[in-house]
Amino acid sequence: MKKPTGQLDEWDWIERYWSGQLTPTEKTLFEQLIRDDKRVAQEAEDLRFGVQLVDEVRIQTHARQTLYRIRQRRRQRWQRLSRTVIGAGCLAAACLAFILYLSYAPIVLSGQENDPGVLREWRGRYRMDTADQLSIRQQQAIDRFYEGQAYLVQGQAQLAAQRFEEVLSFQEIRPYFREVAQWHLIVCYLRTKELPKAEALYKQLDPHGEYEVGQLEQWKIWWHLQRLRLFG
Repeated sequence: MKKPTGQLDEWDWIERYWSGQLTPTEKTLFEQLIRDDKRVAQEAEDLRFGVQLVDEVRIQTHARQTLYRIRQRRRQRWQRLSRTVIGAGCLAAACLAFILYLSYAPIVLSGQENDPGVLREWRGRYRMDTADQLSIRQQQAIDRFYEGQAYLVQGQAQLAAQRFEEVLSFQEIRPYFREVAQWHLIVCYLRTKELPKAEALYKQLDPHGEYEVGQLEQWKIWWHLQRLRLFG
């Protein structure tokens, strides 16, 4: 019996493992692979929730009962049923593919590459009492914001979170930039697995606010919160 080879083969084994579709020999072999390979073990754990969702979509027990009733009533309906089963299988495969995408595709927020438009907005919307204070405080906020972005791109989520938290400590910033910093900060919390902070901040976010975040990116953030809540 050969071990899974390649990413797609591994995902197929993981799906069949959590669905209870592996033979006893395959199950023993795969469990040994999980013990020996931490990467495969982590992928198996990450995908467990997704596979369980797909299993619910398939509604296996109901499908078997439906097949039995149809077989007893009319044999000629087999062809139509087979098309339905194939369609359900395709739907389940599509669901799993989408879950994999949400799990592994990076969350991309607009302005993560130091967008000049973001800088102009900072300058136009920052509110202070005097011209001197405006320049100093504005530059401090801008510096912290872009330091946070740089750390986030480099994979240093903890340092990035500290910078965005500093940005939010400036009471004078307008709602637009508070939203920008909040969305970036929640990505940091997800990467550092700080669930309480991530959930508390997520409840404050306005999905229809001034700062535009794509629907797909919002789904990714929601999905990562569910994974973190269930599996840590």
